[in-house]
Amino acid sequence: MSQVKAFEKPLHPTDAMEESFYQEHIKVYPAAVNGTFRRIKWTILTIWLGLLVPLVWSFAPLLDVLRLGEPSATGLGVRVPVAAFVLLALAVAICASCIALAGGLLFLGLLAPHIARRLVGSGSSAVLPAAGLVGATLLLLADALAARLLPASEIPAGVMVTALGAPYFLYLLRRR
Repeated sequence: MSQVKAFEKPLHPTDAMEESFYQEHIKVYPAAVNGTFRRIKWTILTIWLGLLVPLVWSFAPLLDVLRLGEPSATGLGVRVPVAAFVLLALAVAICASCIALAGGLLFLGLLAPHIARRLVGSGSSAVLPAAGLVGATLLLLADALAARLLPASEIPAGVMVTALGAPYFLYLLRRR
């Protein structure tokens, strides 16, 4: 009897593999687009951010020099094209890793630095941690607001962040 049951199993596990792929990647896509914490792989995100954020923070004095303008930064000995490339690569790496794991929820990464700069001034060593705190606070507020608005159905936090952040960006555009 065990021989008959062995023949009932599929010879190729492609169906199971396709279902696994669907469960892991395709089914997650709407959650990633809307932005939710339910499917984030926190260990991967922690490793990436644990490596990249301190590295970016170490460049805070360089950011302040670059804010003086290219001629002044060059006069102070900074190789501006190299510095800009390194900082851009680090920013892209941080954004890509966060968005790949959390989706559009990280729109607040564009919003938080603008608010932080208004709160603490323009020094990069103060803006970087303030932006992180502002972003975390905005995210918690958006998630709490989403849970309170429609308690029966959960609104993704990314949708709430976008709903709260879009008017602020319109305000910034209008102001300039």
